[in-house]
Amino acid sequence: MPPAYTIHVIPYPLPVHSLTPLAEKLRKFKLHALLSDPKAFSQNHATESSLPISAWETRVANPDFRIVVCVVADADDRDGAFPSDKNKEAEEEHVVQRLLESEWAGTFTLVGPVPLSSWLVPSSGQPQPGAEGAETRWHLTSLFVLPAHRGCGLASKLTLAAVRAGSSGHQVAGNVGATTRFRLIVHPKNIEVVKLYEKLGFVKGGLYTQREAMVAMGDAAGVPEAAAADIWDSRLAIGMERLV
Repeated sequence: MPPAYTIHVIPYPLPVHSLTPLAEKLRKFKLHALLSDPKAFSQNHATESSLPISAWETRVANPDFRIVVCVVADADDRDGAFPSDKNKEAEEEHVVQRLLESEWAGTFTLVGPVPLSSWLVPSSGQPQPGAEGAETRWHLTSLFVLPAHRGCGLASKLTLAAVRAGSSGHQVAGNVGATTRFRLIVHPKNIEVVKLYEKLGFVKGGLYTQREAMVAMGDAAGVPEAAAADIWDSRLAIGMERLV
């Protein structure tokens, strides 16, 4: 019988007592992922494994990140169900417990909400976004499923879960726009990935450079100081957006 899966969003703000354990869990997953499929990442295992736990704590607690995690479900979490009579604090404790106790199969990250000034990328040909306050904007990045769990539709499940989380309003402090805009930037050679996102309601819109993609995913520091223009500034990556 194939394993069952459940998807959770790491709570924000995160309870203080959960910060280090979840940072250790994220570190373990990422290092495993880097070893299992190193070509899928811009980072390498040697660099990431040398980072102190404080760096991973910063990632988990980053106010601009919402990390969506797919876990292998146990009998208590088979459908991701949670008693409806529990309060928000108890629900978050339940989520943290499941994240710490379960095997992680994949992750996806929402970056945002992104202000209009940061969303606009001159010369990209991107779709015209709504006015500030009229919509909430999220950039989706770093979708990854461990090889052992591929072929189970988890990439689709993670993407749809990220869209639900971003459009629910629970991840945003203050007023939420009437609509929510999601953006992905895909490598031009990943034709199958483009087709997957199209099936999930995303539409091609705009071309981006690798430098712009790194900035959008919240990793501007990852662009080398001596970045080669032909690699980092060629406008080839495919932008895809979905409006909810």
